Amino acid sequence: MTTLVISPRQRLLNRVGFYLGVLLLLWAMGRLDASRTVPAAEWTDEELGVARAYIASPVWPDPATRSLGR
Repeated sequence: MTTLVISPRQRLLNRVGFYLGVLLLLWAMGRLDASRTVPAAEWTDEELGVARAYIASPVWPDPATRSLGR
């Protein structure tokens, strides 16, 4: 099924051009971001707003109680 009476060859070229454009844009954004990267030694986690990682829950859980129906 054709859309807007476009030949399959034109549709293929359009898709290839679109994906090449997306790849070019992502590559350029990656290059710009890499040039602005700050070395890790300059900023602390608190300054960057990184949350403290908890391995386990910081709250001690209540022990489970078994109800015997009494």
